[in-house]
Amino acid sequence: MKRAANAAQPAAAVPRKQLPATEPQAPEDQFKGRDLGIRFNPADDLPPAKLVRILRDVQGGNIVEGAKMMAAMEQRDSVIGGFMQTRRAGVLACGYEIVPDDEADDETAADEATALVKEHVARLDTGAGLADWAEEVRFVPTWKDILAIALDAIGKEFSVLEMLWETTSGEWAIREAEWRPQWWFQFGGGSTASDVPRNTLRLRDLTTEGKPLLPQNFFIHRQHALCGAPGTTGLLLTLSRPFVVTNYGLQDVLQICEVFGMPYRVAFYEPTATEQERTIMYQALANMATNGLAVLPKGSIFETREAGSGALGKLPLELIELADKWKALSILGQLSSIEEGGSFAKATALQMIRFDLLDADAEALEASVRQQLFSRMVRYNLGENVPVPKLVIPRQEPVDLAAMVDTYGKAAGLGVRIGRGWAQEKLGIPEPDEDEEILTAPAPPSPFGAVGGASLPRDAAANVAGVAGQKKNSPAASRARSERFVC
Repeated sequence: MKRAANAAQPAAAVPRKQLPATEPQAPEDQFKGRDLGIRFNPADDLPPAKLVRILRDVQGGNIVEGAKMMAAMEQRDSVIGGFMQTRRAGVLACGYEIVPDDEADDETAADEATALVKEHVARLDTGAGLADWAEEVRFVPTWKDILAIALDAIGKEFSVLEMLWETTSGEWAIREAEWRPQWWFQFGGGSTASDVPRNTLRLRDLTTEGKPLLPQNFFIHRQHALCGAPGTTGLLLTLSRPFVVTNYGLQDVLQICEVFGMPYRVAFYEPTATEQERTIMYQALANMATNGLAVLPKGSIFETREAGSGALGKLPLELIELADKWKALSILGQLSSIEEGGSFAKATALQMIRFDLLDADAEALEASVRQQLFSRMVRYNLGENVPVPKLVIPRQEPVDLAAMVDTYGKAAGLGVRIGRGWAQEKLGIPEPDEDEEILTAPAPPSPFGAVGGASLPRDAAANVAGVAGQKKNSPAASRARSERFVC
């Protein structure tokens, strides 16, 4: 494949100010509040007043505490974390394809651009080109990791990866992609005196307006769960209430278990017992709870009594179950994932997610990858006005095959003409080869008890017919025949 020999001046040269930088634009800086970890998470101590303040700050454009809050909810709430993982896994499970632009006028140029992008993606996916002689081991995201990190925008509205480019191979290539936490950034309009629009994303640097980002170096995927101003369209506003309900309900359940989950120990002492004797008896009962042993004076009397908790623990558990339903509706769009029972299909990731949500997630990811990654790979190496290939995530709405077969059978019984080829295509059954063995419906059982409908020998059949003829007028035989044959 013939490509530009000089990476700095590709075919139909791109202006230098529109080329990416080869050094990180958003490095980690603990002194400016940019670190990968969360040292002080707002979820560590979350009274209602603090939660209200965080949500109001998010609605006002300050997303730092809200982003940390959403990350903590995914990490600490197993239901939210599991559902979010299921939502992301649903898109990744569909796989992907890189195809040429089907609307391109120049098919040769479209094929060349597709081959270039596939080569770059393969290099990212396999780690090809990484220096084996590096002095230290580093974890570098692969192409599939890049897609997975991009899907983190489903819960937090947006996700950011910084692309580190290099030109050592004679072309612009992405060396690696670094995840950048959402709390490193801020939206414009942080103050009344700011001229930065609200929909502008900037790097936090302890200033009011923030530091502008070089677009060529960042892959920013945005996913809307709600409608609203930037910073308010994620799932934080929807999931914060069930998260709080679950945590308070769980605390109540643990307190109830601590109080009523252990039998009460009651000891009896004589009125003449001294203070020291009563103290010894009390310590013995305490050791009985913690260590399972006790030393009591001879003749001491004690009893264990079950605590009558009644229905004290039912209300917190019911609140937790209700909160889990809220989480399922917000993240997966349906309740089949937490309802009892169901078929095997309900247990798969693609069936747990409502299809329109899965389709929207995949469509948004396809657009972001093409606009911000594939277009730059093509533009920097092949020049302007070259057809950009597409990322295609194949997905098909799940169907209930049993219900479909039943519908086809009933429709055919009513005289509806159904093409066999069309029905096989809908059922996902390929056309068999000419010499391939064909499955057929089993033959109905013989009324004479033959196994598998096998024909009786001629003599045996004649004997059966003769006996039947002799007894055909018998009331019992007629009754048995009417019970056995249904006409």
